[in-house]
Amino acid sequence: MNLETKITVIKAWNPRGVKESAIDLSKIDNLPPHSIEAEQGVLGCILLSPKECLGSCLETAGSDAEIFYDLRHQALYEVLLTMYDEKGGNGIDLITVQQRLKDIKQLDGVGGLAYLSSLMDAV
Repeated sequence: MNLETKITVIKAWNPRGVKESAIDLSKIDNLPPHSIEAEQGVLGCILLSPKECLGSCLETAGSDAEIFYDLRHQALYEVLLTMYDEKGGNGIDLITVQQRLKDIKQLDGVGGLAYLSSLMDAV
């Protein structure tokens, strides 16, 4: 669909006649830059080697979970950071992360055990 066709569709959709200049077509359907695969790789590294990787993540990216685009990844990163603060990276593994997510009723929200397991394969 070319630009003229898009404007025609917008005009047809908006019978009150919004001017073309009021609609910035370049901003329609734009997503911020992100890479789901990179996010999965980072979280997989953390699950494989939490002590080293979480320390590096904190130095590089800080403790703001919003560095992740995927909401599941944000929730998982927050849980991992909480566990890291409590345990210093010791005792963090797939089973303990799964249990923590289950305790706070977020396991299904992050994709369940199958998704957590798949993160380690993304490395």
